[in-house]
Amino acid sequence: MSEHGNCITDHGDKPRRAADGLRVCAGCQTRTRDGIVTMPALWTMLAGCLTGGASSPVGEFVRSSPTPGLNLNDRAATARTDIRNHLHCWARIGLDEGPWKLAPVDTLPTIAAWIAMRLDWYLAQDWSDEFVRETVDLARTANSLRQPETIRRFEVGPCPEPDCGGTLLTELRATDSLLPSLVWCDKAPVDEDGVQVHVWPADQWYQLGRKIHGSEVTA
Repeated sequence: MSEHGNCITDHGDKPRRAADGLRVCAGCQTRTRDGIVTMPALWTMLAGCLTGGASSPVGEFVRSSPTPGLNLNDRAATARTDIRNHLHCWARIGLDEGPWKLAPVDTLPTIAAWIAMRLDWYLAQDWSDEFVRETVDLARTANSLRQPETIRRFEVGPCPEPDCGGTLLTELRATDSLLPSLVWCDKAPVDEDGVQVHVWPADQWYQLGRKIHGSEVTA
């Protein structure tokens, strides 16, 4: 039983019980974690929407000067700015109001990982509904801009990296002929240079398969 009663986010006429120690339900917790850990990748992917031409994911040209109304290129640029601002803003709130004094390295993967590691603290605050709503809405907007058609997410299995404990995820789009293009770990770890690791593009799936089956590839 949660000490806080029902989830404080808006679930319409179907209130949900908050998870233990949190002010939001388990569903909001999962959606928020997914939103935070995927934001750096979304920010990178949306860069491909900023250039026009037939090969562009959104198939529109970038305008050279502002005009009334927003096309998909404008919206992608706005979403990238919003992602950066969102991560920086909530990391600053964590530093100002939480028990942590050491700021993360100023890269989006590092900041996202820093917030994700402290997610339960964020979700136990009185303002956690605002944090959840902004995170989920921004992630949904960014996903819709990078790939408007239906996207299905799958769990691949446990992350094979030592002492990780994360879960491997991938997405399959309607336009993918057979296989998705990326597998990543939901723990979103980063190395000492602030680069996200535990991510495998398609050309590294052979090595990933060997890792999963306990037979590491050697050079």
